[in-house]
Parts: sequence; structure tokens; C-alpha cells
Amino acid sequence: MKRRLSPALLSACLATLLLPLAGWSQTIPSPYRPIENGQEAGVFLGTFSASTGQFDLGPKSGLLFGARYVVEVGGPVFLEGMTTLLPTTRDIIDPRRAEGDRSIGEADVNLFAIDLRFGFSLTGRRTWKGLSPYLLLGGGIAFDGAKRADLEEALLPEDRFEFGTSFTT
Repeated sequence: MKRRLSPALLSACLATLLLPLAGWSQTIPSPYRPIENGQEAGVFLGTFSASTGQFDLGPKSGLLFGARYVVEVGGPVFLEGMTTLLPTTRDIIDPRRAEGDRSIGEADVNLFAIDLRFGFSLTGRRTWKGLSPYLLLGGGIAFDGAKRADLEEALLPEDRFEFGTSFTT
């Protein structure tokens, strides 16, 4: 004889499949949250506080701005590139003039910096309580992109200020 399931038993079996299981809906609170982005780009604006040096030859303080780009290399390691521009001025100093009367004008300074850094996130691809501490190792180059001021041509070559090219770490 063939046995058939009663409609009530069949309905009860189907209803249990539709009910959520308690084990599937549990969450475990954790102070760690995953970092979703594998790359990041941004712009920044800031102030640069400079010391012009003992003889007031260096660039003055000013507003700097730039851009940065970060890409994940693998796991906790990332690569960061950054460019910065500091448009400012500096005094043109004639050391052969009397003390207190050595400044003969101002020259434009367009200080460019290009940096490249390797980073290592101490928490991996996660934040801990909203923080992601990391270590950086890198370097860069800085140079003045402005042309020489006409006023400086009156100075002897050994009296002219040259920013040159500087390497940063």
C-alpha cells in the first residue's frame, strides 16, 4: 500500500525551511573592520612654516598644496606617491652691503617636491577601532621651478642663492 504524506505534515516541513536559523544570523562584535579600498587618491592643502636661515636667504613660509595616490601592492604593503607645490618668495640678499640694509628685493620661489614611499600596515588590511597604524619608508626630490629674478643678476655669482636639487627621506 502506498503511503502519502498528509498536507498538514508537508506544510509543517516546508515552514521549517522558511524560518531563519539562529546560527546564521549571529554576529560577533570585533574591534577590527576590513579596509575595502585597494587604492586611494586625494588632494591636500596646508601651511609651510619655514626658517629662512641665519642670513635670511631661504624661502619664506607659505601655503602649500598637492596630490597623493596610494595603491595596495599586496597584503599589508602599499605604495604611495605624492607631489607638492609651495609657491612663496625669498629675500634677495647682497652680503656686500651694510648690516641691516642687505635685502635688495624679493624673488619668487616655486618649490616642487615629488615623494615615493613604501608602507606597511601594522593591522594588515583592517582597522582597529577606526585606526590603521603603519610604517613608511621612502624618499623624494625637491627643486625650485622659478626662474632667476632679474635683480639677482646684479650680484656676483658667489653671492647668489641657489636652492639646487635636494633629496628627501
